[in-house]
Amino acid sequence: MSTKSIQPPLVELGLFARTFVAFAAALIAFSAVACVSIFSMLAYWSITGKMVDFSIAYRVTGLAAGVLMLVVGIAWVIWAGVYRMTHPSQAEN
Repeated sequence: MSTKSIQPPLVELGLFARTFVAFAAALIAFSAVACVSIFSMLAYWSITGKMVDFSIAYRVTGLAAGVLMLVVGIAWVIWAGVYRMTHPSQAEN
C-alpha cells in the first residue's frame, strides 16, 4: 500500500507560473460572469423594453466574481507553496 499523499493540481509549477494561473483564472471568471450578465440584461431589455445600465455587469457581477476567484487563486498558490515545502519530491523506485 502506498503512503503517497494526493498533491494539489499544478503543484510542480514554480511560484511565478502558479501566480500567473491564479490571475488568469480570475480574469476568465470576470469575463465569463460579465458576459453572462450582459446577455441576461439584453434578454431583459428585449422582453420588457426597459433600458438597463450595462455597467452593472462589470462593476457588480464581474468584479465580484473576479475578486472572489483571485482570492481563491491566491489561497491555492499559498497552499501549493506550503505543500511543496513540506513534501519534497521523491524519485520513484
